[in-house]
Amino acid sequence: MENLKTNFLAKTSDADVKCAIIHYLNRDIAGNKPVVAKLKVDYSQEEYDAFLKLLDFEYDDAAYFDAEPLKATIWLKNGGWIEKDIYSRDWDYHQPPSYKRCDEQSPF
Repeated sequence: MENLKTNFLAKTSDADVKCAIIHYLNRDIAGNKPVVAKLKVDYSQEEYDAFLKLLDFEYDDAAYFDAEPLKATIWLKNGGWIEKDIYSRDWDYHQPPSYKRCDEQSPF
């Protein structure tokens, strides 16, 4: 079992979070209702604290093929993002895309 708030804070400790959405379905939480935690752009400290409070529960990350799917996308201010897919145990960091001029990329 893992704590979702702890995982979120560990994954974002070196990042500047722009916004986030986390969706989790667990049959034992709130009578089968999914936990949906959203952190909007330009959030306040109070909104951030409320977001973290929603994430403060234990979940079984090994159950990703059972009835406890977790999906998360955390957008960062540097243009990158952190993503957790329901079929993966890993949280993947994606670098911001590099925008080069088309003529610099041309193989001709």
